[in-house]
Amino acid sequence: MRAIVHEALQTENLYASDYAFKSIIIHVIINMTRIKIRECLLEKPLYDSVTIHTAEYRAASRIFDQISRLCPIQFNENELQQLAFIIMTKTSAININNVIDLPLDCGQRTYSVCQ
Repeated sequence: MRAIVHEALQTENLYASDYAFKSIIIHVIINMTRIKIRECLLEKPLYDSVTIHTAEYRAASRIFDQISRLCPIQFNENELQQLAFIIMTKTSAININNVIDLPLDCGQRTYSVCQ
C-alpha cells in the first residue's frame, strides 16, 4: 500500500509530510474496508474543487487502479473524488525538503524563510 501511494504521489509531483502520507494510507484502507462490508459512498461529495484535470484526482485514480489490480475491489466515482480531495488537503506541489533558504525582506529586518 505504501509503495502504491508513494508512486502515485511521486508521478504527479505531489509531496506529503510523513504524517500526511500515513493519513492518506489510512484513508485508503478505510475505503477498502468500507467497500468490503458493502458500505461504499453512494452520494456525491459536497466539494467540486477536485476535477479529473487535477494532479490529485490523477493520483487518486492511480492508487485505486493499482489496488483494483491486486484486490477484487471496485471503487466508485464518489470514493475516487473523496480520496482526491483528501490528497488535495494533505499534499503540496512544493517539496518542503528541497526549499532553498531565501531571505525574506519584511521592512527593516531580513528574515530567513527556512531556519
